Amino acid sequence: MNISIILFISLLSLSFIQSSQKVEIEIENIDCKRGGTILMAIFSESNKNDFPSNDKGIYQYKKLQIQNKPLLKIKLNLPPGKYAIALLHDENGNNEMDYNWVHYPQEGFGFSKNPKIILSEPDFDECAFSIPTQSLIKIKMVYK
Repeated sequence: MNISIILFISLLSLSFIQSSQKVEIEIENIDCKRGGTILMAIFSESNKNDFPSNDKGIYQYKKLQIQNKPLLKIKLNLPPGKYAIALLHDENGNNEMDYNWVHYPQEGFGFSKNPKIILSEPDFDECAFSIPTQSLIKIKMVYK
């Protein structure tokens, strides 16, 4: 009887383990002549109010070396959930977005789902994607 209880508990605990899914991220339109690195911040739905610029809410962070081509592909493992990605082409290595005198970005940026940017940053819901529904995320860098 003790063995059957242990077996039942073991099977029950396995059902709660969230398996990660492989996700491929394609970053397009990188201006590789500018040098620097791409900073990638992934936010989960539990910290959606921190998206895209509050570092405290970042679920996963990556610093990516720019190749000599406008396309960069990376693979990640993410558990099921809702996420949004913010990218910064950090040309000068200061780990933050640089702005001109009217507070307009001077470095490249991008967001998952490629929302149209007019006067302000997008919110989490505009950029959110779901795992396991999506396994390929394409983000186009924007330079002004």
